[in-house]
Amino acid sequence: MQDDLTDEIVKVKRLEGDYFEYIDKRYSKEVFQTLYPGLYRAFVQNADDVGTARKSKTFVEYNFPTNADTGDLFVKIDQIPCRLYKYNGTKWIEIDKNKTDSYVYEDKYIEYLINGLSKGIYTLDQLTATEQDVVVEKLQKESNDKT
Repeated sequence: MQDDLTDEIVKVKRLEGDYFEYIDKRYSKEVFQTLYPGLYRAFVQNADDVGTARKSKTFVEYNFPTNADTGDLFVKIDQIPCRLYKYNGTKWIEIDKNKTDSYVYEDKYIEYLINGLSKGIYTLDQLTATEQDVVVEKLQKESNDKT
C-alpha cells in the first residue's frame, strides 16, 4: 500500500494559487484534499523528498507568521534552543530539528546563531550538528574573504 502511494505522489503537482494537478485534472486544495485525503497528506509530508512541490519558505522570527503555505518552516527564536515548526495547512506543528536540515540554510537564521554565539547567548553544544557545521563553514568563508 505504501509503495502504491509513493508511486502516486510523483503524479501530483502543486500549482499556483493553492491548486493541485493529478492525472491531468486540476483541483482546488479543498477538493483535492476531500477526494484524495491519504494522497494529499502523503504529498504534503513528502513534498521535499519528491521535488514536485514548490520550494518551502523558512521564516526566522519571534512570532508565528500569518502568511504561511503548507510545508513552510518556522524557526521560533525566542526560545533557547530555538524550536522548529512546520505548517501543515491548518496549524504549526513542532518538528525535531534533527530530522531535517533545510531550515539551516536560511542566511537570516545562521546570522542569528552567529550573533547569539558571539554574545554568549548560545554555546556550540546547544546547536545541532548541522547547525554547528553551517556556522563554522560561514565563519571560515567570511574569514577567507577578508584575507
